[in-house]
Amino acid sequence: MDVDVGVVAAQPSSSGLSITLHPLVILNISDQFTRTKMQHPASSVPPGETRSTTVASRCQRLVAETTSMLSCLPTGCRGIGIGIGAVIGALIGVQTGREIEIINSFEVPLKAGADGSVSADMDYFVFKQEQYRQVFPSLDFLGWYSTGTSPSPADMSIHQQMSQHNEAPLFLQMRTEDLNPESSDLPLIVYETTVDIVGGAAHTLFAKAQFKVETSDAERLAVEHVAHATNAGGDTKLVTHLIGQQNAIRMLHSRVAALVKYLEEVQQGSLPKDHTLMRQISSLCNRLPTMQGDDFESEFNEDYNDVLLMTFLATVTKGAHQLNELVDKLNIIGGKRAQRNVLRMGSMTGMGMGMGVGMGSIGSYSTNMGFQMQM
Repeated sequence: MDVDVGVVAAQPSSSGLSITLHPLVILNISDQFTRTKMQHPASSVPPGETRSTTVASRCQRLVAETTSMLSCLPTGCRGIGIGIGAVIGALIGVQTGREIEIINSFEVPLKAGADGSVSADMDYFVFKQEQYRQVFPSLDFLGWYSTGTSPSPADMSIHQQMSQHNEAPLFLQMRTEDLNPESSDLPLIVYETTVDIVGGAAHTLFAKAQFKVETSDAERLAVEHVAHATNAGGDTKLVTHLIGQQNAIRMLHSRVAALVKYLEEVQQGSLPKDHTLMRQISSLCNRLPTMQGDDFESEFNEDYNDVLLMTFLATVTKGAHQLNELVDKLNIIGGKRAQRNVLRMGSMTGMGMGMGVGMGSIGSYSTNMGFQMQM
């Protein structure tokens, strides 16, 4: 990677700062870069592809192969190292002595000058910083970030702007060109500022600094959710968990097989004895639980019976609950049937009493008529 010797120091930083970076910052930079790139789809069409095919395949190539941000800028802004469409922002966090913890970040827009130069919009930066201080009073401005391959004079000019709000701001740069999909290293470099004598004059240069990535519990859950892509086959979480367990067991089996093969070759005389390695293998075997003996069988059977008893009690409890629900339903149905029977019997009794009264009246009327005829 070509580095501008007038901007980056030849030696890394030796200040002894302990810099910690949280994943939220990395996600914010990646999201901002992706949104900025997708806003300029027509400026980076590869040869032999149309715009429709490029848009369809852009999302698949975005992570593994990222083109230059400078190709997305207006013509008048190219060639100066940074442009209106570039990605920059501020880093905020906590600094305690020599320990710096970068927790969050926010975007900062760029503005072009009359002479074609590009600078950060400091009015927006001050306004956004005041808003963050109202919500997160413990977070201070620690530095700024940008995208590219290496620091440029344009980055140094913006760094001088940021130095007005922090005496020694950090500079984090995310590489967006020549990415290697097989690399396990993050495309991030953190720089500190140092003053070096070049040509008899003092110059402010960028010096590479060491950093580490640290995650909290909430960030770990978010990163795992982002890292694990949604399975189109509809597998459940249980299947995913079992697949992970299977891979872990397979790896353990392969390593144990390698140790066994080594011991067999040592026993046969094919390989020389390494006493240090043999002691490590012996220590590893001593950590394994004893699989034979009366004590082991007694404890194993006791635990096994406890598990079976708990399973049996759970089954009995579940069956009793289902039986109780069935009895309640039967009681409800029986109560409704008894109520209907009572109503039916009451109505039939009323009808019988009415018919008896009517027949008595008819008999009395016939008796009176017979008595009158005899008279």
